[in-house]
Amino acid sequence: LLGAETAIPDESLVSQDIIWETFPQMPTGRELAGFARLHSPLTLDKVGPDQALMNWLDIEFETFRSLERRDVHDRLQQGFFQNNDIDVEGFIQFSTSVLNRRKSRAGKSLEYHLEYIFRTHNVLFSSQKHTEGKNQPDFLFPGIAQYQQEAFPEHLLTFLAAKRTLKDRWRQVLSEA
Repeated sequence: LLGAETAIPDESLVSQDIIWETFPQMPTGRELAGFARLHSPLTLDKVGPDQALMNWLDIEFETFRSLERRDVHDRLQQGFFQNNDIDVEGFIQFSTSVLNRRKSRAGKSLEYHLEYIFRTHNVLFSSQKHTEGKNQPDFLFPGIAQYQQEAFPEHLLTFLAAKRTLKDRWRQVLSEA
């Protein structure tokens, strides 16, 4: 009635065969991000950073899910047994590992793509550098060297938090800055 699409499209952004051929094992986050940009039909210079970023994230997520399904399927086929008994602890450790990998990948993915956009546009920045104590902002403009110079004008320093979700992480933003 409202014209909202609810069906999942049959076509993938990248063929599963290409994904599995490219990655016989789960790749690093940087490798996944690079793969997404390489296989994107949208180029940064043609559609701009916002649309390109959204497309890269979609491709990367779909690629990751395809690889994850393959790896989890293979592990489930093996089963969870130890000395002919069901290995509950092994199953829990495996499940926790899968969930942690999902959470970690999503946040770093955004950072990798933003780094690429900044470098492509010759924007000066530092990422994941320690400021005070254990504070580690996602991005600092123009960079950590300027931040550490007492004489550098404060109003020319900018902090960017790159968070995929703000559910529980919004508190980190101010402390990181």
